[in-house]
Amino acid sequence: MFLTIQDSLYIEQTIIDGSTPSNQEIGSVVTFDCGEDSTSVLYGFTIESGKGNIFYYMNGAMQARCGGGIFCIDSSPIISYNIIQENILIDEESLWTQGGGIFLNNSSVQILNNEIVSNELPGYGNVFDGGGIYGRDCDNILIKNNRISNNSCTGEGGGICIGSSGQTIIKNNIITGNNGDGIYTGESIIEGNYVAQNNGCGIYVGNANTTIKNNVIENNGVGITCSDSNSEILENVIKDNHNNGTYAGGIQIGDWGLAINTIIKSNFIHNNSGHYGGGISCTREVSIINNMICNNSSTKGGAIYAQDTSEITFINNTICNNFAESKGGGVYCREDARFVNNIVWGNIASEGKQVYIDVNAQPEFYYCNVEGSADDFGGPGSGINFNMNLFTNNISSIPFFLEPTQGIGTNYSASNSDWTLLPVTESINSGYLDTLSIYLPEYDLNGNLRVFGDQIDIGAYETQTEMLSCITSFEASNNYIGLMPVEFKTSFEINLLGFNVYHNTTTDLTNAILVNDTILLATNTSVEQIYYIDDFVVEPGNNNYFWLEAIALNGEIFLSTFVSKESAQADFIAEPTWGQPPLIVNFTDTSIGDIMSWEWDFENDGIIDSYDQNPSFIYNNQGTFSVHFTIIDSLENEHTIIKENFINSYYVSAENDIPSYHQMLLNFPNPFNPSTTIEFSIPDDSKVELTVFNVKGQEIKILANSDFTEGNHSILWNGDDNSGKFVSSGIYYFRLNVNGSSEAVKKCLLLK
Repeated sequence: MFLTIQDSLYIEQTIIDGSTPSNQEIGSVVTFDCGEDSTSVLYGFTIESGKGNIFYYMNGAMQARCGGGIFCIDSSPIISYNIIQENILIDEESLWTQGGGIFLNNSSVQILNNEIVSNELPGYGNVFDGGGIYGRDCDNILIKNNRISNNSCTGEGGGICIGSSGQTIIKNNIITGNNGDGIYTGESIIEGNYVAQNNGCGIYVGNANTTIKNNVIENNGVGITCSDSNSEILENVIKDNHNNGTYAGGIQIGDWGLAINTIIKSNFIHNNSGHYGGGISCTREVSIINNMICNNSSTKGGAIYAQDTSEITFINNTICNNFAESKGGGVYCREDARFVNNIVWGNIASEGKQVYIDVNAQPEFYYCNVEGSADDFGGPGSGINFNMNLFTNNISSIPFFLEPTQGIGTNYSASNSDWTLLPVTESINSGYLDTLSIYLPEYDLNGNLRVFGDQIDIGAYETQTEMLSCITSFEASNNYIGLMPVEFKTSFEINLLGFNVYHNTTTDLTNAILVNDTILLATNTSVEQIYYIDDFVVEPGNNNYFWLEAIALNGEIFLSTFVSKESAQADFIAEPTWGQPPLIVNFTDTSIGDIMSWEWDFENDGIIDSYDQNPSFIYNNQGTFSVHFTIIDSLENEHTIIKENFINSYYVSAENDIPSYHQMLLNFPNPFNPSTTIEFSIPDDSKVELTVFNVKGQEIKILANSDFTEGNHSILWNGDDNSGKFVSSGIYYFRLNVNGSSEAVKKCLLLK
């Protein structure tokens, strides 16, 4: 009926059920094994509950069970418009199982417009491959316009696993939610697919010449892995892939000793995360050309991690707003690399925000726009160890983009961002052209000619308009007293009326407030100008967004967004804050802002005890200790908080009291059930906090936190916690805190 009427409902109703095969060795629902060619067509069926055929390798020496739904050997049929579902291969006697949905051997097959879903290879070894499709020793395979979803295996290729000697074309498929790699293949053309939510790699290529082009690859364990492969990775969107393992989230290029030469060109690589290289981790000979690489995160190499034995060339990439926890917010270089015409800006790391250079590396930089120039490189290969002859014709001028991401790292989605250069950016027409045309694509990422007017821009985008001015800096500084100054500089101005600056605490431009009272008139000269706007009030702790508006003489307006990070405010909590020495206290940073470094002085003695964000400290001596805590944000502003008399470390006497000269603290009855009355006295009007803790130092109940007059006071505790639940029997402590200082502690016993 589907063949004649073309109503897909008939596919679901035309079922071949393979759940009860008469011969257990022939458990596949459909078998092609008689040399069928393309005139044999399987069309319009639901194929389910297959068990797989027994297939013998090496002249019968090894037995496998293969092809739960379809088993195809030595044949070349067309498999089209079928639902191939819920075929499960289990065989404890076979060495392995392969092809939960479809198994191909020595076949040239066209697999078109099928749904291949929920097929399984639930084995426990590492050779249970191809949950959806498995192919081996095939000359030509075409897999096109299929949905391949929710298949699983314990080996390679949860969706597709092809180990063919000939070329495979995998085109315009939806490959999602597979347990394992979405695609695991050798020599292939992989084009126009949507590959998402596979818990292994989106695409894994091994030891082959493969083209991966124009795919959307997102939300996988790793976006693309190429091992020992001469691959071309072209014009893909690679985003939101998160690798919890060793290397990259976006693209991982590796080798086991074979020579490789991979080209990564014209891709948009964003919001990926990994351990080494959020966007790309690579080794050997790799050319990385004309890519937009932003908002990736990692431990080392927020955007790119260039591994050992790497010979990498970077040409016309824009590498912005990436984050590394430790080293190399933009690029981590373990060995030599060559950078030409790249923008490396706005990346963040504890060391080497834009570039980190390892001890054996001497990367080259020509005609690049690098924030902070070579002076801000980090690592043992930087500073006096870096050969400045390898850093020539570069600039360090803020690149203005049409609509950049509003923050740094994976917490800010770059999906709708536009990194086109505005005509107030020095990167325009500042690139090196002479020998690069053989590497560059014909068009930039927006479809503009890559070379315009015999000149080329720095970065991944080519601006097709006259440059109006060169704005070399634009910054808004936090100062922690509720004010914020704004300043920007220009090195030249042409055909400009002037500038406006807008501010908001959200990304809503329509409700932004004009900061300057009148337009900042342009000079239209080649003399450097500094534009400064007086401090204006901002609310601490908020994000502050700024739009710089350049107005041309003809009335055309160009807007660019600069994001000032949250006005940083230091704060922290600790647990426990009192007890007997040695007292182990765990500190937790609760600061507001984009904090990059932390300095803890746990005894307020002028000695920095820790640079960790959430450290622990052991108080070995008795005493009351103040804690001095300083944070430094991504704009290199500092903020410090001191919590006076915050930690109390005392040996409790037989009477269970911390020494106190002016206060009295006791409770009765003790032991008690179900309630007890706590009495205390204070000599002056004071701010009093009375708190109950358990023996671990964890807060149980705040009984009082307010102002009290001098004299005697009593408070009843009913044996409940802050949520109103009654606590169990055991030892508890009352702590009396007067005017910010812990003055007394009393132990009591609850018996039920």
